[in-house]
Amino acid sequence: KLDLDRKEIVESYQNLGPHGENISVNAVTILGDSIFAATDSGLIGANLNKSNLADFSQWKRLTKGNCQKVVSFKGKIYALKIKATS
Repeated sequence: KLDLDRKEIVESYQNLGPHGENISVNAVTILGDSIFAATDSGLIGANLNKSNLADFSQWKRLTKGNCQKVVSFKGKIYALKIKATS
């Protein structure tokens, strides 16, 4: 969470992987009362009204695979997912 008046980070969320492990977060956006994070293991989202967003179980896995970007635009969420190549 950000305190824009004091210009500081009040709360951060780590270890949001499927089993509570550390994952890389590539981008974050907010839409309404939800926060979305593009991670190396997919797009995840959570309700900002939840009391403990630091708990990985509060976050829902919305997609699997490498998600590099996420933005909100005109009431919708758009994510850029990288397709694995062999």
